Amino acid sequence: MQAVNYINHLANNETAKAIRLINDLVDSGIDLKSFVADILQILRKIIIEKVNPGLSQSLGLDFGESIEKEVLNLNTKLDIETSSWYIDKFILVNASLKTAQIKQLPLELVTVRLSQVKKANNYDDSDNTKTELKAQKSYIDTPKKTDAFDNNYVAKKRRI
Repeated sequence: MQAVNYINHLANNETAKAIRLINDLVDSGIDLKSFVADILQILRKIIIEKVNPGLSQSLGLDFGESIEKEVLNLNTKLDIETSSWYIDKFILVNASLKTAQIKQLPLELVTVRLSQVKKANNYDDSDNTKTELKAQKSYIDTPKKTDAFDNNYVAKKRRI
């Protein structure tokens, strides 16, 4: 399953390999919405397995023996917080795929952003994961203050 390979590339911070895989899939005619759906299923399984080992089988989340071994390997590389954060990002990618003029661009962008954030924070799956992940989230999710940025954005956010 290509989605497992893609997530493995993300977990290993292999940005170029992940982007190459995306473009190979597009060249071979694979539907990226299905690909992202597979990514979401795998990440969901990882979270469920971490919460309660064995629960994913009772929920019908079996992928077959060879893929299960690869998912188990991913399970050791990704924690619940990271997996759930990835799910949030891929849900947004899934919505962006509908309107993208370059069909693989939303997936390439999230790949680069996730990899750059890991590199910038020297992410190593240590006990500092939650602290590092908060820094990653703020890096991607919050606007940077520039000369053009004013406090109206903050005021509008507070009213929401």
